[in-house]
Amino acid sequence: MKILALETSGGSADLALLESRSGESQTISARQIPAQPRTAQSLAPAMKIALRENNWSPAEVEMVAVATGPGSFTGLRLGVTSAKVFAYAVGARVQGVNTLEGIAWHVSRSGLSDESARIRVVMDAQRNQVFSMACFMAELSKADYPKPSIEILDDDAWLQSLEPGDLLAGPGLNKFGDLVNSKNLPTGVSVAPSELWRPSATAIGQLAWRDFERGQTSADVWSLMPRYYRQSAAEEKRAKEESGRP
Repeated sequence: MKILALETSGGSADLALLESRSGESQTISARQIPAQPRTAQSLAPAMKIALRENNWSPAEVEMVAVATGPGSFTGLRLGVTSAKVFAYAVGARVQGVNTLEGIAWHVSRSGLSDESARIRVVMDAQRNQVFSMACFMAELSKADYPKPSIEILDDDAWLQSLEPGDLLAGPGLNKFGDLVNSKNLPTGVSVAPSELWRPSATAIGQLAWRDFERGQTSADVWSLMPRYYRQSAAEEKRAKEESGRP
């Protein structure tokens, strides 16, 4: 199966082309699109160039994989909309992948040796909070692997929740820079190399294939939507005004 994968949840965008069969995924091409300009006007041409350089016609793409959240509201809308438009145009299926799970998968496939580690992925949720996900490295490839849940925690609560054996990753670690850089973490807590903190389109494509093989398919192209996991600041303000809360 030929897969086009998109990851636009952060400040920049990634796209990758993969060929997958019988449990294996081979990355054919991967590239990063700079944060400025990260718009449909820059993403669409990059997709076209990647396909042309690898002698793929758009009609050969059988699946479009895309990170669906959490992440930047604007970035997620860009990625999901682009994936749906492309998939509809060429008749491909579309598969959504959780952003934090994509980071955990990236860490688990990096060659880090401690299979018993619990990967703690964190992303900045603003307002002194983080999106947090935890999963054991050894479980990610198991057939009966349960999908991890996403929590929204206050920064201090997340720090207090860390336990020995935790392996930290994710762009949210940047907000705890002084703590991470000083290595002043609780005993037994380690940090993955910083190049593994951001999500990648390659990981999104690999996870989409894994889920597809297990029969865990996303909604159709019409109903797939970003998952923000929280309201925007404007939505929260409006909700407070409507409820009469201060």
